[in-house]
Amino acid sequence: MRYSKRLLLTGSVMLAVLLSQQAVADNRKGNPSRTMTLDEAVENARSQYNGRVISADSVNPGVYDIRMLGNDGRVKRFRYDSSSQSSRPGKSRR
Repeated sequence: MRYSKRLLLTGSVMLAVLLSQQAVADNRKGNPSRTMTLDEAVENARSQYNGRVISADSVNPGVYDIRMLGNDGRVKRFRYDSSSQSSRPGKSRR
């Protein structure tokens, strides 16, 4: 009886360790559940669009508004949402 309890306990601990290691590995691989930082959102905007970042603000945790001055003189606004790993353009202004 004691042997089966130890075996069950040992198996449970091993399973918990394996699951936690998988979760850590998923976060390191860029799992979508990982939230993007403001710096990462700014770098993403810089790599996708020509222009200069003039402001970057956190709206909610993981949601960022970024304004860029384009080479054409227009101000472009983008909202980055790390939960969906997407950006949405806003209105452009001259």
